[in-house]
Amino acid sequence: MRDTLHLTMAENWFVPQGLTAAVNDCLKTKEVPFGTVIAPLNPFRRTLSAHSARSSRGAPLTLAPLGDSPQDPRPEFILEHTAVVLSSFGAALAVTGADWGNESPG
Repeated sequence: MRDTLHLTMAENWFVPQGLTAAVNDCLKTKEVPFGTVIAPLNPFRRTLSAHSARSSRGAPLTLAPLGDSPQDPRPEFILEHTAVVLSSFGAALAVTGADWGNESPG
């Protein structure tokens, strides 16, 4: 969160069979970020889709000024991104979806 701008909200759907027993145990029993837990697997992301928000006139949004006009109120999101997370060996570990927007999570 930066001022009133919520920077990102992400969700991960991981594949337990692609992870070690220790990683699965950590994910089940501790409040540790997914990326921290899988870091020893040297993961990387491959983008599946990325969509930017558009103004009410259909033009891509610019970051500033954002939502200063009644015709173009602040969008719920600025960018939506979906990716597959792979190990350094190319094994699928997770699919992640992230939305960058301006609202705090409910």
